[in-house]
Amino acid sequence: MRTPLRRRAGAEEFAAAWARAQALGRQVWEAKRCSPGPDLAYAFETLLVPRFYRGRLIGFVQRQDNAAALGTLAELDRQIEDSRILSKLTR
Repeated sequence: MRTPLRRRAGAEEFAAAWARAQALGRQVWEAKRCSPGPDLAYAFETLLVPRFYRGRLIGFVQRQDNAAALGTLAELDRQIEDSRILSKLTR
C-alpha cells in the first residue's frame, strides 16, 4: 500500500527507515514474548496511583507494585524447584 507520504519525492529514505524500525519492533516484541525468565525490572517498578480530593484529581502518588514483586519471587521459586527436579532426574 502506497501512502501519500511515501509517494513524495525523497521519501525513499524515510520508507526504508520506517521498514527497519517496524522490523526491529517486531523482533523486540518476539524476544520479549518468548523470554523464559521473569522480567525483574518490571517487578520492582513503582505505580502512579491517582489521588483525589473531594472528587477532583489533585495529583498522583507513587507506590511500589508489591503484587508484581511477589509474582516475580514466586516465578523464581518455581524455576528453582524445576531446576532441582531436573537435576535429580539427570543424576
